Amino acid sequence: VRRAMAHAIDRETIVKQVLKGLATVAYTFTPPGMPYYIEPDDKIRELTEYNPDKARQWLKGTPYEGGKNWPKGLTLTHREEGDAPKAAAAAIIQMLKEVLGMELEHIVGEPRETYERMWKHEIPLMWVRWYVDYPDPANTLFQVWYSKAPTGRRHEWSNEEFDRLTLQANGEQDPKKRYELYYKAQLIQLEEAAAIYVYNPWSYGLMKPWVTNLPRNRNGDFMPEWNIFIRHYDYYKILKQ
Repeated sequence: VRRAMAHAIDRETIVKQVLKGLATVAYTFTPPGMPYYIEPDDKIRELTEYNPDKARQWLKGTPYEGGKNWPKGLTLTHREEGDAPKAAAAAIIQMLKEVLGMELEHIVGEPRETYERMWKHEIPLMWVRWYVDYPDPANTLFQVWYSKAPTGRRHEWSNEEFDRLTLQANGEQDPKKRYELYYKAQLIQLEEAAAIYVYNPWSYGLMKPWVTNLPRNRNGDFMPEWNIFIRHYDYYKILKQ
């Protein structure tokens, strides 16, 4: 069923039409511009492509073949985070209904209560964003998905080989070998459709033309200090009018 869902979601439509281009399509967890970003190759695209026929094929032999017999009361849950995630979630729900006949109720919960339920593994299908704490897959593939952590597990999914690869990658000093470990781990996760990555949101805002010297990342994009706003004064300069 997870593989069916993975092929029923049209990322391009969500980014272009729902989000009006204010995001980039995501096929893997680590975003572009971050160390060890995994550029989607043919194998990854095969596992993540939008393909309604392939999606329906994955339901064959299950109780839900033909888009029938889905349990009542299925939900897609996320915390309140603004209009964009809410609109994207609504689009995903509609796509799953059109392609797979799956009826999902859209639940937008209070943040604290929603995350408490997540930690207790009480949410079967959750729409969630991950704000990268530091630019390394140890903070994405390992910290979020390693299943043997004694506390802080966000999900029930577990795969022995995935755990082994991401744990080994944490201590690997050779960048090429480390990339290969993360690539293999990401492939395992996509093959099991443990997660469906949809888009990388953009941070955007308006500024007066005389406000200059905003910090940029290595791609040349503006990178506001979202977490500590007082630090803005270390960067910004106001031109004389």
